[in-house]
Amino acid sequence: MPADSNANETSKSRKNRQRRRGSRKRARSQDQTTAESSNGSHPPQSAVDSIEKDDRKPIQHDRKPKSIVTGTHMKPPGQNQKYRRPRRKNKPRKGGCNSHHNIDASRGIENGDIHDDKSCAQRVNQGQNQNQNSNKAKHVDIDMNDDDLQVLCWSSPSDFVPVQSEEAMVKVMLPRGKRERGMMRNYLFRLKEIKQALKSAHGMTLKQALSLRRLHIKNFNPTMTMSGLGLGEDEDILKSANIFEECVQEFLDQNAVQYWTEKEQRERAKEYGMEGPRGTPDFLLRGQVMLRKVRGNGDTILEERKINWVECKMFYGASTISQGGRGAIGSLVSKMSSYVSLFGEGAIVFMNGCGDSLALELRGVGVTVLDCVGTVKLGRVLEHQKAWCASRDGQILN
Repeated sequence: MPADSNANETSKSRKNRQRRRGSRKRARSQDQTTAESSNGSHPPQSAVDSIEKDDRKPIQHDRKPKSIVTGTHMKPPGQNQKYRRPRRKNKPRKGGCNSHHNIDASRGIENGDIHDDKSCAQRVNQGQNQNQNSNKAKHVDIDMNDDDLQVLCWSSPSDFVPVQSEEAMVKVMLPRGKRERGMMRNYLFRLKEIKQALKSAHGMTLKQALSLRRLHIKNFNPTMTMSGLGLGEDEDILKSANIFEECVQEFLDQNAVQYWTEKEQRERAKEYGMEGPRGTPDFLLRGQVMLRKVRGNGDTILEERKINWVECKMFYGASTISQGGRGAIGSLVSKMSSYVSLFGEGAIVFMNGCGDSLALELRGVGVTVLDCVGTVKLGRVLEHQKAWCASRDGQILN
């Protein structure tokens, strides 16, 4: 073998041995540095300088890299990641009270909802601590002491009519079923049979039975008008209903209850540039009132409720007409429930009383059921009804 080739191999072997020796030296230096750092001491400067620049590991930071778009921390590069839009803070709640809404400083009107601005603020504070996941806005009543509220006593000597009594009278009052037409003054020969059936129908009067008959006739024929069904002219019926509201209004005035009428509610909504309020009960109270439903001399309290509005209905509250329809009775519970969502709990006054099943449903949504026996004076209403639905002897047989 030539001498030059042996010299080259020797020089290569020497260089390889030097590289291996340097690698072992650097490895020992790194082990020493790791041991000293674990003991809480810092490595000497010579050990750090002995490590070549190319062999140093990149410094690992605890903080993750931030996204250029959102400024939020991202996953390490190389991993699949999805862009997430940053959550918006202080997002206004649906049905809540926002500062940019047009609210009257004295009483407050929000989206056609007329209420006290104190109630508005408390609705927000209490709503933040409640689970507001419903599809409609929930009303939070004003938390007031009972001693500070005005008390309205309402005498109610009569009980609600059992649903069994209604079912028995429907068969007697509607012998022709869906083909039943006209007012009872046109069927005087049937009065004897009806009065005989009322003796076994516990708790139902003739006026309630006649109103029950009218409601079922209208429920069977929802597309026909009252005049088309022979139940009276629409103008006369509306006039009697307005007089009934005036009678209830007189009772509220006698007890110094302050309120806004339907007309006043619409006028207030127009003042604030709104097309109209979302709901207009017959009487929207200007302040919360403690309604106390009593019996006898007031010693027996049947029900107490803090009310914010009063609704009037010039008919009997029938339990035998199912809810969910479009008629005056079929849509009653849903309508009253919407009032509760807008204004808080309230009361409804039936001129001819109410059935026990419907009264229970209304009470469940926050509405107290009232009648007019011994409380509201109905003389003006009865006089007007005699002009269009009474028999020749003056008996009202609508």
